[in-house]
Amino acid sequence: MHFRSTDAQQWTGQLGALLALAALCVGTGILVTVIGDLASSKPVILAALPLLIVLGFTLAISPKALLLAIIVLRGGTNSLFEETRLGPLGGLGAFVNLSVIALTIILLMRNPKRVPSVAYWIWGPFMLIQFLAVTYAPDPVQQVRLAMAQASTFAMFIVAFQLVDDERSLVDVLRLIVLSSVPVALLTVLAIARGDAYEPGRYSGPFPHPNILAFYLVLVIAIVFYLWKRTEALAISWQTIGSVGYLIVLFGLLLATKTRSAWITATLPFLLYGLFFKRRYLVYLAFAPLLALLIPEFRDRLLDLGQGNEVVQYARLNSFAWRQLIWSDGLRWMDPGRYFMGYGAGAFNYFSPVFFSMAGGRNWGAHSVLVQLFFDIGVVGVSCYLWLFWKCWTAMRPLYRVDRLLYLIGTAALGAYLLTSMSDNMLSYLIYNWYFWLAAGAVCAYAVRAKEPLKPTHAAEPGAGFNPTAQRRKF
Repeated sequence: MHFRSTDAQQWTGQLGALLALAALCVGTGILVTVIGDLASSKPVILAALPLLIVLGFTLAISPKALLLAIIVLRGGTNSLFEETRLGPLGGLGAFVNLSVIALTIILLMRNPKRVPSVAYWIWGPFMLIQFLAVTYAPDPVQQVRLAMAQASTFAMFIVAFQLVDDERSLVDVLRLIVLSSVPVALLTVLAIARGDAYEPGRYSGPFPHPNILAFYLVLVIAIVFYLWKRTEALAISWQTIGSVGYLIVLFGLLLATKTRSAWITATLPFLLYGLFFKRRYLVYLAFAPLLALLIPEFRDRLLDLGQGNEVVQYARLNSFAWRQLIWSDGLRWMDPGRYFMGYGAGAFNYFSPVFFSMAGGRNWGAHSVLVQLFFDIGVVGVSCYLWLFWKCWTAMRPLYRVDRLLYLIGTAALGAYLLTSMSDNMLSYLIYNWYFWLAAGAVCAYAVRAKEPLKPTHAAEPGAGFNPTAQRRKF
């Protein structure tokens, strides 16, 4: 008896599906057993089990759907993942990080040509030097885990090129990021109502530190502002009301973080919009700080910079003076022979008890990406980091003639990230980095595809973009 080729292919496909289902069931059983053993010490893991099972079956149905689900849910579920940390293993959060990398590889294998070479040139040098720095790190085991976390951020940037073809698919990705902020905002409001503060008067929501929440909110504010202004000319009142109302909520939550650098960088999109589109926004920005000074928490936070600037015994330094001290201690301790390649990944944190005069036996981060990279990877690391932002910005430049509003918002977001990098541990804020570089990748993907086949329409108008007859590619 002879089988036809179509019958053989159908039989092979059914066998493959059966084997995949069997592997999924076996893997789920093993996962349940492992989680059951760990639940005695980490009961919260049981709460994450149903979520993992759902994610597993979503993977079997559609890898892209699973990736989009992770994008929407990861921010709001962060506190749950933080509770499942298992020492150096990193817990279920590390599992999700590896899943994002694996899903990105699966999508790339399906259609590798969808990601242009410019995407790899933007992130490639920085990722390469980070993995190279792991080879001579003082604590390589810990740094491998952190390097893999950075690789998941790189994966998010690459995924954006898989998702974005045109203006509408760009808007879809940006709306996903905004949608991810809804549970974050609700959990933060709940924390404020319960008085569940990170420290007196500062709230972090589902994130482990108020600064992470603050920078995440700055990104969402910029995206909501863009989505609102690109459709403002259509006079859709309900959308305007919803956008303005949500912006007010986001700014209120931003004030609750008491992160001064985020307060400053949140104004950049509005400043550029005022300079290039509507000058009255400059008037709003001029009066906004005066109104904010009427809020006691805002005023006290600013006045805190006026005291604690001298390093004397038993004195309490303000945050900026403390940063200046740890930077100067670390840079003075460095051997000039290490200026080129540094001491290895994670070296600043590792050696801080040795060189920092106020360490108190603890390991401290540099609270500056540039200082950290110079200490860890030297001039090479700083150069690759600045290259990342330069290439990302140059990739966005074609938008100036296609969608000037998006170009300005993207420039403001990059500038905000780079400014806060000078005074914070931005590389450690994984969830924020995911969403930021997903948004940046989406804008770059739109810009790369916008500069070739389609002509700009009314480039000077907010929201002007691709030809409306362009075919929409759905997720």
